[in-house]
Amino acid sequence: MEKLKPGDRVWVKTPRLVAERKIGTIMSTKKTRNGLRYIVEWDVDLEETPNHHPGYLEKEIAPMNH
Repeated sequence: MEKLKPGDRVWVKTPRLVAERKIGTIMSTKKTRNGLRYIVEWDVDLEETPNHHPGYLEKEIAPMNH
């Protein structure tokens, strides 16, 4: 699998919220001790998403554009 990068369109394989089943765009990445996490902005506005959302690991994400 290619490395994901900001601007890629993705969805989450195991969403925590219903809206995460829809398509989002990777906005940024951040390194944590558990690995690289991807911060995703969803096409639908998630009011319930906290500001301290940890992001998603690559294995949790399915890319849309190949």
